[in-house]
Amino acid sequence: MTLFKIFTERFARVAIVTTFLALAFVPLHGWASGKKVEKRNFVVPPASTHPDRIEIARAIKKEWRKLGFETGIDVMAYAEGIRKVFREHDYDLFLVTFGAQDIRTDPDIFLMKLHGADERKKGGWNFAHYYNEEFEKLGQAQRREMDPEKRRQLVFKAQEIIYRDQPDTVILYPEDPQAFRTDNFTNWEWMIGEGTSSIWTDLNLKPAKRKIRRAGTTTVANTINPLAATAWEEFTNLHRIYDRLLRIGKDGSPVLWAAKDLKVVDNTTIDITIREGMKFHDGEPVTAEDVKFSFDYYKKWKAPFWISALENLTEVKKLGDYKIRILLKEPSAPFRTHPLSTMFILPKHIWENIPSKTTVDDPLKWPNDNPIGSGPFKFKYWRRVTELAVERFDDHFNPPYIDGNVRVEFKNMEALTGALLTDQCDSTWWKVYPSYVDTLKKDKNIEVRGFPSHAILTMTYNCERPPFDDVRVRRALSLAVPRKFILKVIQRDFGQLGGSVIAPANKFWHNSEIKPYPEDPKKARKILEEAGYTWDDKGLIHYPE
Repeated sequence: MTLFKIFTERFARVAIVTTFLALAFVPLHGWASGKKVEKRNFVVPPASTHPDRIEIARAIKKEWRKLGFETGIDVMAYAEGIRKVFREHDYDLFLVTFGAQDIRTDPDIFLMKLHGADERKKGGWNFAHYYNEEFEKLGQAQRREMDPEKRRQLVFKAQEIIYRDQPDTVILYPEDPQAFRTDNFTNWEWMIGEGTSSIWTDLNLKPAKRKIRRAGTTTVANTINPLAATAWEEFTNLHRIYDRLLRIGKDGSPVLWAAKDLKVVDNTTIDITIREGMKFHDGEPVTAEDVKFSFDYYKKWKAPFWISALENLTEVKKLGDYKIRILLKEPSAPFRTHPLSTMFILPKHIWENIPSKTTVDDPLKWPNDNPIGSGPFKFKYWRRVTELAVERFDDHFNPPYIDGNVRVEFKNMEALTGALLTDQCDSTWWKVYPSYVDTLKKDKNIEVRGFPSHAILTMTYNCERPPFDDVRVRRALSLAVPRKFILKVIQRDFGQLGGSVIAPANKFWHNSEIKPYPEDPKKARKILEEAGYTWDDKGLIHYPE
């Protein structure tokens, strides 16, 4: 054998061994085995209404591309996005803030409304299409548990499962900044979640230079019909005109309001005594007959916001002129919050004639152009897409100090900011976009603050669409969300890093053992590798074989 031949054979053997060893430790790039993971899209509202959402989507998109995931951004008008996601469940990824409406202080909203099996249908709120049998059992159990401490432990365990499964990634707990002038009014009290847009602000506000508060917003209210209302913008108007049996207090707990006493007789029976001497704005008395009528009427006409809560209602009995008994089909812990703290008391002498003596065939279609309630403010006028005004009702049991409130609608945040700076507006009704905060702070008479909130900013996955049907992918992607950047740069530090679906501001129900989800791209990649995902020579991720 020639020297050249011996050298060639030995070199070939060494090359084979070297190649084998190299393959054993080769980086995953360029060795993709399965089908390439599809490009998925974020659904976000336009920058004109929610400028932060597109910025957040871009920040996440950039980090996810480093893991090999391709994403796009579908900008949709708010109403179109709601239709695609909430009603049709036709989406991939959805960036949304579940706002801090007072009803949402009860944990059932963030647990079962968003993740329960009975909402896992088109039109239901479980648009993540999430299902976990263990979670479902806990969720149903906490609904039936009437003992607050026992219920709390069930709620804690349910939060842990959602955190583990990541059907939605809680990015932040927003503390949306609100602005108000300190020279026109004093005693600006606030409420968890709603800040200075709450009813408690108007009840405690004291005049300085003005007696009528002008509060500016960029959102639009579409109805003042209490049966048809579904949006926060509509409820904040109706809160002032109509009373409820209970109200959500400043700390998020239900407190007695039109009811002066509430007694849980047993797990399915509640007795309520109503305040005597209350009047509607037309002078008619408020009695148990009006309260019973309201329950029956909301249920009969399937008022959308209350339809699910009232399915559990068997009957409301009148026990006297100012006392009712509520009978439930089964125990319901959330019933105290919803509907007792949310449902508006209707004057029977007006609504019993709707629709029979009107031109509509359904009360939900009734314009209610001159709403008559019994609340601390009475209706004055509504100029659509411009102003809605209410004035003090002196005969209320808790009348405000101010003469009234005017909700002023602006086309955009720039116009609203200008109105605040030129003293044409006393406060925001809703949040100030972070990019306008520095401008407003230049005025010594304007205070800008973020308020503790039970709202959550989430990125929801459609768990029926690959690759989001794989819990390992959801966990990995959650580890690659740039939360700190989003909080500091985009949100200007107005908020806290997110973890559990129940925010820390909702102290009683929040599981403090659940910490903010970490940022760890290396761990994210390791999870994907161990799950069998591979990458091609362009760095794009592929499914396991």
